[in-house]
Amino acid sequence: MSPVFNANGELELVIGYGINITERKQIEEKILLGEKKYRDIFNFSQVWICTHKLDGELMSVNPSACNLLGYTEQELVGTNLKNLLPENARKKFVEEYLTKIAATGSDEGLMSMLNKEGKANYLLYHNYLKFEKGEPPYVIGFAQNITDKLQAENALKQSEEKYRNIIDSMNMGMLEINLEGEILFANQRFCNMSGYSVDELLKQNATVLFFKNSIRNISSSVRKKHLAANKNYEFEVKIKNGDSKWWLVSTAPLFHSDGTLKGTVSISLDITKQKTMEAEMRKAINQAEKSAHAKEIFLANMSHEIRTPINAIMGLGKLLSKGTNLDEKQTFYLSSIRKASENLLVIIDDILDVSKIEAGEVNLEKIALDLNEIVSQVITMLQPKAEEKGLLLISEIDENIALSLLGDPYRINQVLINMVNNAIKFTDKGYIRLQAKLKDTINDTQTIVITIEDTGVGIDDEFIGKIFNTFSQEDETVVRKFGGTGLGMSIARQLMELMGGTIEVKSKKNFGTTIYLTFHLKVSSRRVIVKKKAAKNDTSHIANAKVLLVEDNELNRLLAYTILTQYGAIVTSAENGAIAIECLRKQKFDIVLMDVQMPVMDGITATRIIREEMMSDVPVIALTANAIKGKREEYMLAGMNDYIAKPYNEEKMIAVIAGLLSKMPTDTQQTSIDQPDIMHSQIDNTDEPLFNLKKLIQIAGDNTNFINQMLTLFVTDVPDSMAKIKEAYENRDFQVIKYLAHRIRPSLQNMCIDSIKEDTFLLENMAIAEKDGEEMENLINKMSGVINKVSAKIKADYNV
Repeated sequence: MSPVFNANGELELVIGYGINITERKQIEEKILLGEKKYRDIFNFSQVWICTHKLDGELMSVNPSACNLLGYTEQELVGTNLKNLLPENARKKFVEEYLTKIAATGSDEGLMSMLNKEGKANYLLYHNYLKFEKGEPPYVIGFAQNITDKLQAENALKQSEEKYRNIIDSMNMGMLEINLEGEILFANQRFCNMSGYSVDELLKQNATVLFFKNSIRNISSSVRKKHLAANKNYEFEVKIKNGDSKWWLVSTAPLFHSDGTLKGTVSISLDITKQKTMEAEMRKAINQAEKSAHAKEIFLANMSHEIRTPINAIMGLGKLLSKGTNLDEKQTFYLSSIRKASENLLVIIDDILDVSKIEAGEVNLEKIALDLNEIVSQVITMLQPKAEEKGLLLISEIDENIALSLLGDPYRINQVLINMVNNAIKFTDKGYIRLQAKLKDTINDTQTIVITIEDTGVGIDDEFIGKIFNTFSQEDETVVRKFGGTGLGMSIARQLMELMGGTIEVKSKKNFGTTIYLTFHLKVSSRRVIVKKKAAKNDTSHIANAKVLLVEDNELNRLLAYTILTQYGAIVTSAENGAIAIECLRKQKFDIVLMDVQMPVMDGITATRIIREEMMSDVPVIALTANAIKGKREEYMLAGMNDYIAKPYNEEKMIAVIAGLLSKMPTDTQQTSIDQPDIMHSQIDNTDEPLFNLKKLIQIAGDNTNFINQMLTLFVTDVPDSMAKIKEAYENRDFQVIKYLAHRIRPSLQNMCIDSIKEDTFLLENMAIAEKDGEEMENLINKMSGVINKVSAKIKADYNV
């Protein structure tokens, strides 16, 4: 607006003009909005934003920077950045950061800055030099607080370093391997173990580097299969200098930070020394086993060699007494021969008992027993011996003792017979009293004390402490007067200890001895079944029966021939197994009596030929003087139907022979086991039985305990062996697969598991050829499935 005045100075008019500033106002508003937008970014950003001069003096800071450091904006503006840094970083800030940004126009990196409380914060920065017209240059900076992340990474790094140090201090090598098998990391201990440096190991393929050519593919496939699982392996590896070492390798999956699989981390321990010691120990064990086996063979041979002539002496003596009229002196001589032979057998039995106990081969039964019945049997058995010496043998049983207890009636009987027999032997006049008293009952367990009291010679106080030593008797006079081995008390104590009981002796010289036997027996709810005396065998089946007698000892052949021909048998003799096989090829026999130990060919080998090559089902009875535990099972598994122990007991011998001859083929398949469907079992409604007990029953005859033992052994041993075969396959241990496939074959054949009858042969041959792959894996899975089904069915049906 412009005013216009007249000559008198008075306002005459006003001249007005206008300019359109709409566009300018719009531009100004946009500028203001832009400034506000960037001001908001500056004020509300979580990122540190600041500007500073080229000497480091702060010109502006955003609220995030203030919050991070704990200062107000007024406190920070005008402050030099270097004063906010740790003392040892200020010189570097001036010499490197300010110099570089002035020269290049930008800089980035990690900076440590102290807050108001002096705590360090780590900033990842990216700063730029800015120029504005008419203004001095300045720096605008952006920074992100990574303190927490850095601390977490440091903590992780320290943790990894800690565990790596632990592993190093434990002499364990550590490797990190990617999915292709390349080494990503190796600690120093692994380098020491392998002989390679870290640089030599990185990016190398661990499988190619350490494993022999023959197992590279195996180790690679094992690694890939178990990459995402924790596994332990034993490997023989080849280190840098060419030496072979054994490593125990534990593997675990290695993951990326996003959870995806990165590879494998493995911890390796050098077990070469342990493997060497293991091999030496295995060798020592084998030598010990050979020594024990040699001892067993020696005892078996001793038993056989001594029992064989005794067998003939006692048998011929019995025949002589039956078929000959003897005068008084001849009768006395014959009686002396019989007693001397019986004493020899007692000595042999004592030595064998001690050997079996020392070898841990005495297995205790835990079945229902009637103590009254056991005591009655002992008294009945030894009463005639006591009466011969004019002694009174009496027994007393506490009526509070349970009628049914759990224990081993056979071993209790053995101990009582031993103790009462000793009392009779060392007593010339008076009595022997056996008393059983209940001491207490706690939690269904009865403590019973059995005392055997005699009025015999007694024991000197000095000798009582030695009475349980093996081969010990009080003095040589006793040996000459009473005989014996001095093993009876030692055997009794060891049997009592095995049964969880105790034995104590109290005695006074010339005033008798009292033995205290303490038993701890659980009360049983089972009913004790007292076996009735078997009816006398029908011997008519022996008449005209064709018997093949295979025996190398001439006296034993004469004895057995004489006994059998008295019953009308037609006997053919053979001196060894080879001759017996020839006889069986030429002629049919009704029964074979087969001595076990013979020259040229033994009885077990001959029986296997009869069963497997000749496919003959002629009954075979083992003749044996070998009383070592476990031999009966060996004879039965070889295909024999029963056995007769030497020296021959005529009644028992005829009973066994007559029993087998009287049975029809179907009868030999019967048994008294009270279980459903004993012959075979089917599942899944298939036509083929899963298994069949026919062969076991033929082997066992009426011995149900043997069948139960074989079933128990099957369900415990065979599935376990199959699990070991699976494990061996995973490790490609073909030797173990071959051994186990061969080992379980007889068990499968005895159980008539026909569906996998040929598979053990196939698996063994594949293991010999090291033919791994899908075919072997499918075969193992098939066998494992069938065996597990058989095992489950046996457990369900036969409660084993």
